[in-house]
Amino acid sequence: MEERSNTAHADPLACARATPPVTAREVSEHLLHRTGEAMLSGDFEAFMACFQLPLEIETFTGRRVVETADDLRQTSLAVHAYYQTKGVTELFRVCIDASFRDPDTVVATHIARPLKGDVPVQEAYPVLSILTRTDHGWKIAQSQYAVEGEPLLAKALMGNSA
Repeated sequence: MEERSNTAHADPLACARATPPVTAREVSEHLLHRTGEAMLSGDFEAFMACFQLPLEIETFTGRRVVETADDLRQTSLAVHAYYQTKGVTELFRVCIDASFRDPDTVVATHIARPLKGDVPVQEAYPVLSILTRTDHGWKIAQSQYAVEGEPLLAKALMGNSA
């Protein structure tokens, strides 16, 4: 049986209008949906609203802490540019597992596969994220990307131009 949060908040998913309690998987899938749509459409305000600052990002090439909204915007622009150069039309991402660490923290793993139509543009890769409940709903506070063979994506995530 999936864990549920017993802590009632007015709007547990911030925009999803789900009623508490919600499952950890629902929290993860909601944020995957929101960030995916926002990234592909270029709606950076909606994308950035899903993240808590400071945000920790880690790949095999390093770790960084995104401290400011401007740094987060630059990172999202770099990742968006990477996806555009690859012709990405869909971000297929599915939650593999999610559980509550405590009532206000979810640990979730998902698999990401950017697609151009129905064709993968790179190998699928896992991502481990820490999601935290804030006064403004659930936010992504940390993500570890196990992306291999795509140095431009790793550079974009680390704050370098793609």
